[in-house]
Amino acid sequence: MVCKDDDIPVYGAFGSVEYAIREDGSKPAERDLAKLKKRDRRRYARFMGLFRQLVKTGRLPKSKCDDYEGTEIRKFKHSENYPYRIPFFSIGSKHFLTHLFKKRESEAFIQGQIKKAKKIMNEHKSRIKKR
Repeated sequence: MVCKDDDIPVYGAFGSVEYAIREDGSKPAERDLAKLKKRDRRRYARFMGLFRQLVKTGRLPKSKCDDYEGTEIRKFKHSENYPYRIPFFSIGSKHFLTHLFKKRESEAFIQGQIKKAKKIMNEHKSRIKKR
């Protein structure tokens, strides 16, 4: 499959980065990243660089990707000072983006974002089982 260099899905020797799809067919990460691409092309390009690195090498430095403890959900980030996070989950070598959010310090806010990511993940997995 051919795709533009700055679009998702991203394919490589070590898997793919794709959008998670909700039960209603929507792709929250696609919507959120399209908004970011219009607002801040540089930050969008940084995320695309992370996605390409992951599928090319099969891994990312801990400083660019880490887990939400006790969950299947991980997040893409650039640094602690970078304002955006993208939660994702993996099925084998496929990595599915759930949505994008602006980082805040509130633990309640972060837990809400993890809950949202889990809901999107469960809906995506449910769609796969129905096929």
